[in-house]
Amino acid sequence: MPTRRTALTAPLAVLGVVGLAGLAGCRDGAGGNGTDAPADAVDADSAVVDEAVRALATARVAVSTAAAPYPEVTATVGPLLALHDAQLMILDADDAGIATPSSPTSAPTSSPATPAASPDEALAAVREVETDLTADLVVLAVTAGSGALARTLATMAAAVDQHLLGLVVAP
Repeated sequence: MPTRRTALTAPLAVLGVVGLAGLAGCRDGAGGNGTDAPADAVDADSAVVDEAVRALATARVAVSTAAAPYPEVTATVGPLLALHDAQLMILDADDAGIATPSSPTSAPTSSPATPAASPDEALAAVREVETDLTADLVVLAVTAGSGALARTLATMAAAVDQHLLGLVVAP
């Protein structure tokens, strides 16, 4: 029977392989089938990738901000934050020129007016952010011109959704 670790890391490994294979040519004009893609399609997909990076980076900052006051919530969302880091790496966020949580110029674009009053409220805020992110990634997957990019974004949405299923604070 698979352990929880293999159940959580196997989808991430698949995501990485699919993402790296699918996005290998998104920014340099090469199509997924080894032929040159039309410039318009590459530009459109570059815009989709940039939007996905922004959505992921924004969600990552919002999640870490919501969880910060509560160590138990911070521990619970750790795997989710690691997933976002991997997703940003797959999308080559640093090359997109967009500030990400690991970039020195990044800062939260907005912080909650009042922090959550309890760990349960913080977790509810995390769920809301991640549910919105999943919806954004699905829309971007549908918008993508490249099948490989569409599959990668859809896989990212599914991975976020899978993490939401196990998002509970241990007693």
